[in-house]
Amino acid sequence: MSQSVIPSSLLQWAKSDAPCDERLAALVELYGVALDCKRCILYGREPDLRRANTTHAWWSQEKPEYAVTWESWFSSDWVDEGPPNAEDPLYSAALRDPSPIYISDIENDPTGLVNVEFERRVFFHSALIHAPVYHDGKCYGILEPSSFGAPREWTSADRAITEWTLQRLGPIVAEYVKQYGP
Repeated sequence: MSQSVIPSSLLQWAKSDAPCDERLAALVELYGVALDCKRCILYGREPDLRRANTTHAWWSQEKPEYAVTWESWFSSDWVDEGPPNAEDPLYSAALRDPSPIYISDIENDPTGLVNVEFERRVFFHSALIHAPVYHDGKCYGILEPSSFGAPREWTSADRAITEWTLQRLGPIVAEYVKQYGP
């Protein structure tokens, strides 16, 4: 993969030795901006306890009215995942496979992994990247940039930036979960 497609802001982020919480807060914005998305969330999870939490999120300046509902998701409470989440097949897929899933249009997705009603009701987006964050063979979270209002094709640059980011993110998310998790 050519480093030339990686924005300098992300290259600088990768060199940071800031604490993991600060690095992740910066990453969701830098990555969201790099992909020209309106929102980026990081859903962290403790894989051995199967507890999870939305740990970091960023909205662009063009925050829609329903964005306030997302702010209510933040809590210090880590919730039990329970059995594999049948309501969200993308989440179940992330627990089995570290490969990012690029959804260009939730309404017409060929993967069979999109519960359209769930995505509309909970996330409001029309396109997303569902990028599992793995470390030492375990899923520690999901990085999810989203677009709204219309389908969006994810470019080869978007994919390269995502792969580059995931290669660096696992140890940082694992450290965050160790420090702040359940």
